[in-house]
Amino acid sequence: MTLLQCWIYEYFPNICNRGDQGADVECFARMNRWCYKQDKHKVHEYRSIIDALTPADVLWRPWENHMGVIPFDDITLYTGHIRLCSTVVKYLPERCLRQFGYIQYIPSPPLPDPARLFDVDVEWLGYVTPVTELFPKLRPATYPSECEDGYLEWFYQVSHPLLVRPDGVPQVPRYSVPPTSADASSSQPPPILQQIGDLIQQGLSEHQASPDDELYRHFYKALYLSRSRTS
Repeated sequence: MTLLQCWIYEYFPNICNRGDQGADVECFARMNRWCYKQDKHKVHEYRSIIDALTPADVLWRPWENHMGVIPFDDITLYTGHIRLCSTVVKYLPERCLRQFGYIQYIPSPPLPDPARLFDVDVEWLGYVTPVTELFPKLRPATYPSECEDGYLEWFYQVSHPLLVRPDGVPQVPRYSVPPTSADASSSQPPPILQQIGDLIQQGLSEHQASPDDELYRHFYKALYLSRSRTS
């Protein structure tokens, strides 16, 4: 069972053959609820089934009754980049507000990719700011799939709404990635700044500073500046 399969089982219960574990799994992760059952559909058949889905066929908040076990945390509404080791991804909750119980609006353009991993760490230090900025834009939905006027028209312009292209419709254009100059990350700051950065990092480690301390954030940003590229 993959996480993608579990996500499909949760949100789209009518498009695939899922099996319920039958056990009390409320105290475990939601993905423990389902087991795989063999189905007869082929890939091209699933595409047509997905194209035919309506908002009423989607369970927009399947895990709502699970919040008694794992309460909703406001940090879930953080907008920015998150990383695990060297893997960096955009985390954009404002693009799926309906699953949080809010009216979906047209989101801002996607964030530019960070130049370095260190940029993600500095960005995360201020995680409270994007959460606070998002709250005034949130309005509780009166029905699960509610969205603001103009959102669906925007969605059909920027997304790929159909998996099976109707006859006569031109192929969706492929956008090429613009050429970039040589990777600037290879340039190193002057040796003196590297030494300053090493001392700051050593001090933070030895004194076990907490990210919640204001002094820690000041020194961490100083560490970030000492390791920034110079022109």
